[in-house]
Amino acid sequence: MTSTWLAKNRSIGIQKAIDNGADLVILDDGLQDYSIIKDFNIITIKDSQKFGNNCIIPAGPLRESIQKGIEKADHIFYYGKKDNLKFIYQKKNIPITLVKTQYHKRRILQKIKNKKVLAFTGIAHPENFFSSTIRYGLNLVKKIEFSDHYRYTRNDIKKVILISKNSKLSVVTTEKDYVKIPKDLRCKIFSIPLQIKFNERKFYQQFLLKVNQND
Repeated sequence: MTSTWLAKNRSIGIQKAIDNGADLVILDDGLQDYSIIKDFNIITIKDSQKFGNNCIIPAGPLRESIQKGIEKADHIFYYGKKDNLKFIYQKKNIPITLVKTQYHKRRILQKIKNKKVLAFTGIAHPENFFSSTIRYGLNLVKKIEFSDHYRYTRNDIKKVILISKNSKLSVVTTEKDYVKIPKDLRCKIFSIPLQIKFNERKFYQQFLLKVNQND
């Protein structure tokens, strides 16, 4: 059984999960948390963004140098072409899994195909989502960006719906945003289904080999 835990303090959250029977704990965004001993570190890199301007906060988006981060990685998930991986191998020869985005066109196009759409999201890189609507073949007319991890209020969603109604647009958002929308308003919004595709068998073999070495 898989469950999701939310905790302000990762160490306390991990211990609580273990106390409740967890055999494996997967952390989101914990690479720079030195209060935790981790068995396996994964870095995700998207070719179109890489590391921004390669500078550390406040000059750029990084929390530590690229070299330091990659040296801690046991595995890299890379969204991009294999030809663009040289810059990673110059740092360290780490196992790399190429990842592709997979779209489920049938589920959404049946309802909003040939319609003009308004897309909104509150994620770190909203353009990734907006470009995905175009890959679906949707007619993206208006984009609304909220801050990353934004907590939608009822009024926020009502304003989005009102804008779409006045402009006669269908509303789409990510699945991550969709679950934060009040349930009674979700019927007016379509979520874009998205999955990633990679060589799962090869990755899990490498993962288990490294984790078992640490037992």
